This record gives sequence, C-alpha cells and structure tokens, in this order.
Amino acid sequence: GGSALTLPLHTREEVEKLLNRTCEGEESGANEETDWCSLAGLLGYKEEHIANFKQEERPIQALLSHWASQDSANIDTLCTALKKINREDIAQSITVKPTATSTV
Repeated sequence: GGSALTLPLHTREEVEKLLNRTCEGEESGANEETDWCSLAGLLGYKEEHIANFKQEERPIQALLSHWASQDSANIDTLCTALKKINREDIAQSITVKPTATSTV
C-alpha cells in the first residue's frame, strides 16, 4: 500500500483552498463545483460518488481524503488531473520543490 505521505493533509488543504478561490465573490458556486467535480471525474469517481461528496460540509476535502486512501493516489496523478481542468496553478503550488527549478 501507499504511505500516508502520498497526499499529505497540507497538500489536500492547499488544493481545497485554491479550488474554492476560483469563484470568490461570486454568488453562484457553479465554477467551483464544476472544477472539483471535473477533478473527481478525472480521478475516477462516478456521478453517484460525486453526489455523495456534495452532501458533505467540505466536499473537496471529502473527495481528496477519500481518494488519498487509495493505492493509486499520489501527487503526480493529482497534478495531471488538475492540469486537465486548466488549474495548472494548483498543480504548481503543490509540487514546488526547493531544489528543482527546471520546468518541462
């Protein structure tokens, strides 16, 4: 199995914070919901799973902590999914490594 470090809590909180930020100041949560729902879909979740997460107080956190418990969960996979929903900003912010400066 994977270690708990594959997706540390601070990483999940960072992703949640940034996903929530997209529609700050907007009345409708449509953008934000689309973002994380698309992300959930890319991570392999079906509609009914996503519907369950929506019932949670913090749906993004529920999604990420559930996903993090799976063997396939790691930051690379998460970043790939984030880039597919055009949230490369989040991908970069959770993969910043002090030593690696080269970007591909």
